[in-house]
Amino acid sequence: MRQLIFVFLLLILMLVLFRIVQADIATVNLNATIFWWNDSVNISGIATYTNGTGIASSTVAVTVGGVTCSNTTDVNGNYNCIFKAPLELGTYTANINVTNSSGSTFTNSTSLIVKPTYGETPVGSVSRSVIEVPMLLQEPSGRIRKVIVRITVWPG
Repeated sequence: MRQLIFVFLLLILMLVLFRIVQADIATVNLNATIFWWNDSVNISGIATYTNGTGIASSTVAVTVGGVTCSNTTDVNGNYNCIFKAPLELGTYTANINVTNSSGSTFTNSTSLIVKPTYGETPVGSVSRSVIEVPMLLQEPSGRIRKVIVRITVWPG
């Protein structure tokens, strides 16, 4: 009898732990990973229950650099937020908070980088020349930074 009770309690514990481990999720997709200042950033994804069903009509809040974009998921759990990239160089965390109809909140996050870039990044073992020049740069936010400008030249 004790063994039967022990097995029963063990099964209940496993079911509870299985439910805790399998949480609702929200995927995160960016239209790019590197942005210029004030570029349009489009964060989208899908919020789903553990069984894979989309979570409809849930509140989604996307926060990047202190700015929040709020939206609601559609009938399939898809969400979309469009906002401007921060006005200062750096790596930012985009936090996604989804609150479903029962009031449960779950989160996800990704990184986005604000830095001016232009042209291709050379790949491989081609000979190339790199010139580095320290400069002062005033960001659109008004902040002045010391940056290193790299000019890479390689045969075409």
